[in-house]
Amino acid sequence: MGYQRKDEMIADDALVADPVAADYPGDENVEIEYTDDELEVTASTELYFDEDTEAEVYDGQEIRDEIRDTKTACADTAVEANDNAAILGGAAAAITLLAPEIAIPAEIIVGVLGTSSAAQWWMGNRAQKCANDPVREDIGRVTRYRSVPVRALSPAPSVAAAVYGVAVNSLHGMRSLEAVTSTLERYGGALERVRAGHDDATRLLRLQCAALVINCHLASSHLRVLAVALSNVTRRAPMVWSTEKAAEVIEKATMAQLAAALQNIWRGDRNRLNGGRDMLDSKLTPASRKGMDASMREVIQKLRSSDITPDMVERVSQLRLNVQPFVHASETFRSLADTISTAGQ
Repeated sequence: MGYQRKDEMIADDALVADPVAADYPGDENVEIEYTDDELEVTASTELYFDEDTEAEVYDGQEIRDEIRDTKTACADTAVEANDNAAILGGAAAAITLLAPEIAIPAEIIVGVLGTSSAAQWWMGNRAQKCANDPVREDIGRVTRYRSVPVRALSPAPSVAAAVYGVAVNSLHGMRSLEAVTSTLERYGGALERVRAGHDDATRLLRLQCAALVINCHLASSHLRVLAVALSNVTRRAPMVWSTEKAAEVIEKATMAQLAAALQNIWRGDRNRLNGGRDMLDSKLTPASRKGMDASMREVIQKLRSSDITPDMVERVSQLRLNVQPFVHASETFRSLADTISTAGQ
């Protein structure tokens, strides 16, 4: 697997590019409506479904088990992403206390750490929604993923580029999880109508299954690359500071101090690219900017309501981030897509 290889296998600046959908940037995913006279969907969405496949094929136990496993993986990912957000945000705040003693200019690293913190939190919230997805009735609509357009990072040390890779791929992961969630909800709605004997729902069930395959593959790819980015950050922690000195300073701080420092970073650097928020153009991506701001407020609140523990000190000082849950989620998304693709064969 890519996440087990040396970080040179995927360079830090390569991690900033969306690996699967760079040609379709936008502030939000696209919702496409299909009416009864729009039977051909491949031209505009690259979706494919076999009109000869019986609806019962997509209601089998194997698919239900895969969906259950996928939702469980999403719930685990949500917890770990929010946890990573607190570690990244805590590290950004701690750097303001250690500024004279860190290995690179503080203004370069605190911004990307703050950005990655907000992006991981936002992705975690989306993952939780995927785990809790309710049934939707608008089964004639399909969600098409669009990548979040981000600005390139100014020239910076490799550790800053690694952290920025976490931010960017968290946003791509968030957007693809959103696409999977809406598709799962519509799949459930179409399945309910098929079970209730509505013949018109059969075609739309196939449509949602086709969309689910595509969106699951996208989510799988994004989470795999995100796992690489997270691993790169942890490996490069010694390039930021002395982990021993950082641990000493963090241990003496209070969570209230760290929360206040993170809030100042986010407010003070909002007009700087390396400050984080400006990775998103306010004119092109107003919804994404609002999402990042809301996520940062929640990260700050989490820090305020937490305690300094030995584990927290160790993880922040070493930038030790959770990786394995994202790898597992990537594998479950791909497994679900493959199971649907081969159903009935």
